[in-house]
Amino acid sequence: MADDIKVSVIVPVYNSAPYLRQCLDSIVGQTLREIEIICVDDGSTDESPAILGEYAAADARLRVLHQQNQYAGVARNNGMAQARGKYLMFWDSDDYFDLTALEKLYNQCEADEADICVCGVKRQYDDIGATIVEPNYIREKCLPDEIPFNRETNEEFILNFATPAVWNKMFRHSFVEQEGLAFSPTKSANDVFFVEVALCCAGAITVVREPLVVYRRDREGSLTNTLSSTNAIPIHIWVETAQELERRDIMPRESFANRAFANLLYILRNQKSYPAFEMIMDALGGKALQQLQLDDASIIRDEWQQSCLEDIQSGSAGAVLVNLMNHSYGQQVRTLAKLRLSREKRRELKKELEQERRKAKKSAKESRAYKIGRALVSPAGKIKNVLSSK
Repeated sequence: MADDIKVSVIVPVYNSAPYLRQCLDSIVGQTLREIEIICVDDGSTDESPAILGEYAAADARLRVLHQQNQYAGVARNNGMAQARGKYLMFWDSDDYFDLTALEKLYNQCEADEADICVCGVKRQYDDIGATIVEPNYIREKCLPDEIPFNRETNEEFILNFATPAVWNKMFRHSFVEQEGLAFSPTKSANDVFFVEVALCCAGAITVVREPLVVYRRDREGSLTNTLSSTNAIPIHIWVETAQELERRDIMPRESFANRAFANLLYILRNQKSYPAFEMIMDALGGKALQQLQLDDASIIRDEWQQSCLEDIQSGSAGAVLVNLMNHSYGQQVRTLAKLRLSREKRRELKKELEQERRKAKKSAKESRAYKIGRALVSPAGKIKNVLSSK
């Protein structure tokens, strides 16, 4: 590792040209300057490679690797193999970031001697130009009183205080190497194994509650928008993760069951056809529930999720679908209410700012300095008018 590189930022890139400049601008503009940026082009067919080349030519800290399309997990592994920084950050090319993000995460890791630092997240709604804070990326009620913490001091919620997303977490490079962590080479859920095993292995985990990452969830072609085309892959990843935690003898049973099941419901909710939905149900109806230690519904804390698990155990795809639809509708109503509130707040703020601007302008015009300035300028203006009329 290079002593002068504090953070290696690894960015897999695949056909994200419309968002790539905003992403890269927010990385090269970070207040923490001692970084390297490793962009891994995953066989893009749009203008992404040209944009990457442009930024690499302008900033020596940014370099580009190229590979055939093998998905983000392989791209992250290839980038990590070239990384020289003390810490690792894995960001996505269609998101953008607070300019102080790396500095705040790095400083928190250093202050707490942490292996992992997790930050808050905002979600971007491009269609209406709004962003809202997503509380699930750091769940306050699942954090212990004392931070930093680890699996032993927060076993009940070690996998529930945050999601398995990798892009709001900074990792100590030596810790990742020591634990032999790598991303899954799959089209979706490639970060589940990496993140969940890391959280259970870490000696110290800290947090920066401030939302430093802004992500776009629903853009066409994004990994989170292709779950229906990957079918049962995430289930297999969760099973592999469970097996690895058991092998290492670090399985937090209740926490894992609740985290895994919440993500399985997310997978079911994002299927775009009923045959795909049934395929997931069939996969769960086999050994998957047992392998994920979900054969007893009492281990699930949330009553609604518990009822869904009971429906899944009964094998009734229709009952599960109705349950999910009712819950999703409620979530949509709550999200729309948040967005409306956000828009109203922006309108109120804009109105307040305009009122303050008018007050300041009026105050300035009534000031003695303004009147003196007008008096001095007026004769010059009159002379100019006279000269121009001749």
